[in-house]
Amino acid sequence: GGVGTTTASTVSGDLDVYHVGLGYRFGATYVTGTYTWGRSPGDLDSNGGNVFGDDESRLWMVAVSHDIGSGVSVHAAIFGADWENEVSTTSGREIDSDGWGAVVGITTRF
Repeated sequence: GGVGTTTASTVSGDLDVYHVGLGYRFGATYVTGTYTWGRSPGDLDSNGGNVFGDDESRLWMVAVSHDIGSGVSVHAAIFGADWENEVSTTSGREIDSDGWGAVVGITTRF
């Protein structure tokens, strides 16, 4: 996916991505967790300036599903992301962003 991609730089083509996930079912409940780490080294920015450092991203999610009976299940997840962009000599800026979210839902099967 979009892990470790850059939009304003020309990169060497190297991209490291590691993803791990675990899931466990006990009775009517299923719990899962995932973690992804990615790194993309930069070479030159779009204006020809040198780029120092790597773009890095970390993504995580923990989710649970529970069958409450008669084809009805409830689901919940919490997730987060952290991106750290490399520093360009032409802009002198490093743009970092992070955040998290949560979602809850119900599904029905007929």
